[in-house]
Amino acid sequence: MIGMLEDEKSVGDKNSVRGFRYLEHTADVYYEAYGYTFKDAFNNAILALLNTVTGGKGGKERPNNIIHEFTNCAIDLEELVVYTLSDILSYMDSNEIVFYDSDVVYYKTKEESKDHKYHIKAILYGNNDRPKESVKAVTFHMLKIYKDNNKVWHIKVLLDV
Repeated sequence: MIGMLEDEKSVGDKNSVRGFRYLEHTADVYYEAYGYTFKDAFNNAILALLNTVTGGKGGKERPNNIIHEFTNCAIDLEELVVYTLSDILSYMDSNEIVFYDSDVVYYKTKEESKDHKYHIKAILYGNNDRPKESVKAVTFHMLKIYKDNNKVWHIKVLLDV
């Protein structure tokens, strides 16, 4: 199981491997998403981004006013995570939309795909709202993706705010 530090803000059940937690960082937002599968961990990484932008409402409501599908492919998991989260952030910013919930509905490894790339498809649910927190960028800095000894996937992401 994943231990939680007392001073960390976390979302999800502390006794399970679903959710995400915010980690200490001096200037930006740093979080760790996790799940039994990469697909679940990635969905939780999206929810952590949405939770940051919405001021804590990410994953807690599912508006049906705006539903948008994001698809992406990349040569490695790091690019897949950063590019997809960046696409979501850019889409929200350029269309004045805030997404509140997500479902990763498709994930394929490079071994499973014909083009030898990782593929992802996520559906996001939102409204024409203003973000509560401004996020400038999703960065490769401090990005870490791994599977631990308990076979739990972890994705650590740093957001430039």
